[in-house]
Amino acid sequence: MKRLTIWPHACIAGILALVSATSLSAQTMTLRVPAVTGASGSTVEVPIEVAGASKVGALQFELVYNPQVLTAETAKAGALASNSLFDVKTDRPGRLFIALITTDGVNGTGTVATASFKITGTKGQSTSLVPGSAQAWEGLTHHEVLVTPVAGMLTITGSFPWHWILIAVAVVALLLAFIIWRRSKRDERSAPVTAAGPAAPRATPASPPSGGNFCRHCGTANPPDSKFCRGCGKPFD
Repeated sequence: MKRLTIWPHACIAGILALVSATSLSAQTMTLRVPAVTGASGSTVEVPIEVAGASKVGALQFELVYNPQVLTAETAKAGALASNSLFDVKTDRPGRLFIALITTDGVNGTGTVATASFKITGTKGQSTSLVPGSAQAWEGLTHHEVLVTPVAGMLTITGSFPWHWILIAVAVVALLLAFIIWRRSKRDERSAPVTAAGPAAPRATPASPPSGGNFCRHCGTANPPDSKFCRGCGKPFD
């Protein structure tokens, strides 16, 4: 009876040893999100990094956040996964789903994805950024890679400085208007001045013949014996 009771314990111990050896031989990597800050109303890009990756062919995870503080807009592949097939889902508030597949393999340490968020909260609020439900597989063997998630934090530092941007735009517009005005004045001063021609000589009324008559109506000189003005035709009194 004692010999028979030893076998089940031995089998269980063997299975546990096998599982332990498999776990120890499995590849591990870290998936982390750094601490970032941003102004209320602005869009912030959050890098998602891996450390210790080796020939990782597929990776998927959800970035969990507070939907009262952030709104997920999109995500793009990072430098370590630049040639990957990339998938993003933003349909669930508070969860940004990211998945990628690559034949080149994700290796080393660096940015694997970059997520974009619209900051909807107010100054002083913050939210954790947790890479949850993370799974990864090796590219050649398809063995699962053990992923250690490291959460980050986003803190809102203040409002987006729209008023300063408007002031800067107004100043630039005034400077451009001043430059255009100065240039137009300079062009006017440098324009060539056309010299005026000599004044036409003033016509001098012809002198009437000796003893002639000047018409008091039009000033035309007429012969002395004229009864009517040869200029306007009116009679002389």
